[in-house]
Formats: sequence, structure tokens, C-alpha cells
Amino acid sequence: MEYFAGWIFCILVGALIGKLKGRIDSGVIWSALFGPIGWLVVALMDDLRAKCPHCRGAVVEGARKCMHCGEELFARPAPPVMSAAAPIQAARSPAPAAVAPDNSPCRLCGQRIMISTLKLGDNFCPHCFERFVAE
Repeated sequence: MEYFAGWIFCILVGALIGKLKGRIDSGVIWSALFGPIGWLVVALMDDLRAKCPHCRGAVVEGARKCMHCGEELFARPAPPVMSAAAPIQAARSPAPAAVAPDNSPCRLCGQRIMISTLKLGDNFCPHCFERFVAE
């Protein structure tokens, strides 16, 4: 029974090391087969998580700004150029969506942010890492 508990412990530690490298499956397999030696193998493997092109820090999937250096991860598309021959059309705003009382959209990415989690002063959007001031 102690052997089985030790084996499960090795697998959990290997999964944790693998998660830090973006390789949970490799962490589980290597640690299940080789125990602590598998931990070392997974720790020495390449990191599979996306990297910031500016600082090479690991980036959360779907983020617009790097949480380490604050740089934008991809360039914003340029606004369309209107030619003189093209007719000017008024942009219609979409119908307002029902907003829950505790949610507010981020000004940059539009993702919902829970107001109750904000503090007074500077805050960062958890999705795009844009800085904003909560009042």
C-alpha cells in the first residue's frame, strides 16, 4: 500500500512539473515510469507554452499583452482607409447586451470583468493585461 501511495505521489509531482513546462502528459508518463528520475527528465524538456516575442516570458493563451513586460503580443490591425469615391456609412453600434450588475466589459478586449474583484486605483484586465483605473 505504501508503494502505491508513493507511486501516486510521484505522478502528482510529475504532473505539477509538467504543468509548469506546458507538458502535463509527459510529466505524468515519465514520473509514472521512472519516479524522481522522470521529474528530472521533464524538468529538462523544452517549454511548450507560447512565448512573448519581446521578453521571451511565458504567455497565457489568448492574452493580448505580455504579463511580464506589458508589450502587445500582436499588432493591432490598421483602421480602414476611406477613399473619396467610397460612400461614407454611419457605423451602427450593436444592440446593448444585458449586463450583469457585477460585470463590466474591458475597454480593450471586451471580456467581462467582475467589479467585486477590483480595487480602487490601478487594475489590470485578467484577459489582455490592459491597465485601467477603477473608481
